[in-house]
Amino acid sequence: MKTVSLKKEQSQMNSSEIFARQVFALSPAILERAYSAYHKGDQIRSDILEDVAGFKRLRDYQPESVAIDKLTIPPGGGIHDYYSQAPYWFPDPALPGGLPYIRKDGEFNPEAVSESSDHKKMNRMISNIYAFSVLFFFTRNDDAAAKAAELLRHWFLNPGTAMNPHLNFGQAIPGINTGRDAGIIETHIFIQVIDAMTMLKDSSHWTASDKDGMKSWMTSYLDWLRQSKIGHDEKNAPNNHGIWYIALAMKLAAWCRLDAIVEEYIAQARARISIQICADGSIPEELKRTQSWGYSIFCISAFLAAATIAQEYGADLFNYQTGDGAGIRRSVDFLSGFASGVKPWTFPEIYAFAPEKLNPVLYIAALNCRDDKYLHILEALPAYDDMAGTLFFR
Repeated sequence: MKTVSLKKEQSQMNSSEIFARQVFALSPAILERAYSAYHKGDQIRSDILEDVAGFKRLRDYQPESVAIDKLTIPPGGGIHDYYSQAPYWFPDPALPGGLPYIRKDGEFNPEAVSESSDHKKMNRMISNIYAFSVLFFFTRNDDAAAKAAELLRHWFLNPGTAMNPHLNFGQAIPGINTGRDAGIIETHIFIQVIDAMTMLKDSSHWTASDKDGMKSWMTSYLDWLRQSKIGHDEKNAPNNHGIWYIALAMKLAAWCRLDAIVEEYIAQARARISIQICADGSIPEELKRTQSWGYSIFCISAFLAAATIAQEYGADLFNYQTGDGAGIRRSVDFLSGFASGVKPWTFPEIYAFAPEKLNPVLYIAALNCRDDKYLHILEALPAYDDMAGTLFFR
């Protein structure tokens, strides 16, 4: 199976470009399997961890905050309120001042991906929290655990720097709104935060007080997701946003030990299969997008995350099928046919078709569906430098 070493790229890359690439949910069984493989001498995992430890930008990284050096304070909000701008919306050249903005699906407005948004800060922070937690989990590097704990406190707990537990001002569209339901997708990486805290659980640097503080923060955020109009609208989104909401809420509830709520979201995830996935495995809402390949993978990744969490509660969503045969596995098979080159991808795609983007999905499917055909497909695909997918699911 092809792999990529990133040592030669350390001067250009940092952990946030690796661990933020795709988000997966971990479980105790997945963590135990990966830990065991590393300590039995798995060379690929050893090389990846050596690469991560060698990133100069990771070693030198200083904590960031929504409240410090904030360039945009949302209308009606404060410095502790997370703010971001909708990425695919641009000034209307036909109107004075460009307002209201107009949508260009798949095209990134430089304003939205600039430092005026809190999105890039949060991605960097969480990716680095994850990287330091990974280093501690596998190698028991005490300094890495201390750094991960420091970053967690800085973003979530310290009164002077903490983010408020809501997303009222996420993905604002100038001239239209000051925040919207679609912004919630930016916090699907909180799944990584919870997995990072799990990896830190044996560290003396991650204290009982820290755990209680994070439980309170995550419970408050879950309450906001469930009770706000923005959260309600996002849950009902018919595309990847809806299933990512469910996966995130399920993970939050599981970590906060709210089992009845977890069961509620397992049922919703099961229902989502019939809503979003067709009998042939396609996901029509994503095939309409200008980046149909990437969005199809993004959507099935959310289903896989939900299935991983549900598995801990005795529910097998990986192999669940509706009456007409729709299911997560059928969707992976649908995408596999294009990745392997059996069929050409003829759906809208404004960027180059990259079959290797499916690699992490195939790793997860091979592990949970216990089917080597996914490994055989992987053998023929180009390498994909996704460290998390390789570390935990290979």
